[in-house]
Amino acid sequence: MGLLSFDDDLISIAGANLMPIFIFFIVYGILIYHEDFSLALSFGATRKDYYKSTVICNFLVVLLFASVQSILQIVDKHLVASLGLRPMTEFGIFNTSRDNILYILLVFTFLFFTLNSITNLLGVFQYRFGYKFWIGLGILIFGGQIFFGNLILNLLLGIRDMYISLLSIFKGSTIFIAGILIIIVSYLLGYFLLRKANIKK
Repeated sequence: MGLLSFDDDLISIAGANLMPIFIFFIVYGILIYHEDFSLALSFGATRKDYYKSTVICNFLVVLLFASVQSILQIVDKHLVASLGLRPMTEFGIFNTSRDNILYILLVFTFLFFTLNSITNLLGVFQYRFGYKFWIGLGILIFGGQIFFGNLILNLLLGIRDMYISLLSIFKGSTIFIAGILIIIVSYLLGYFLLRKANIKK
């Protein structure tokens, strides 16, 4: 089953794709460095050229997923309605009843590329630090919860409240501004980490 709104009894079957897509990007972000990085360098590619080609490849993969998801979202409302259910058409940043498919494609491309930039950074961390990265991340999360308790939760809630307040001022543009910042920071940080990474056999 896909996304479900209990308040309005709305449903989106295509929304069930979002979690598998998220998992795919995590696995893809790790494997692309684990399997291809050392091979590319052995054939004479520079780290800079490899990283640029990776970003381009990532974007093409994102565009493919965004195209498929956009088409599914358009078909979704008709499929759900044919089953005698009420389709979910309002997704905040786009509406499948009101917006055209090109706009929905642009939205999904942007959202997936933002997600991909984060999972790409995870892949770089995994390649450079290996299991130490996951151990460190686990210690950071659990240690932070033990020593700081609700401080981390309050910090996250504070960031959420700040985002909501900005959203009321700038409307949907805050999502794009935040996404652009995430993409730039994630890819730049990934590049600087990869420059110093040892080549693994």
